Amino acid sequence: MTGAARKLAAGPSMAQGYIKLSVNAGLETSLAEGLALERAHQNMLFASDDAAEGVKAFLEKRPAKFSGR
Repeated sequence: MTGAARKLAAGPSMAQGYIKLSVNAGLETSLAEGLALERAHQNMLFASDDAAEGVKAFLEKRPAKFSGR
């Protein structure tokens, strides 16, 4: 596995999944619908355990340990 692949695998998989969904759906919908979908995904992500872990890790000046939840 390359360094880039390792970095992606250790990252926030939930956010990466929603980014992919938003981009793919956004290509097939209007701008307004795409933005609404992105906004809905962001709301779900901000309420996730991974978002809380990311903020906590930043404040503690340590690498985040994402769980995908």
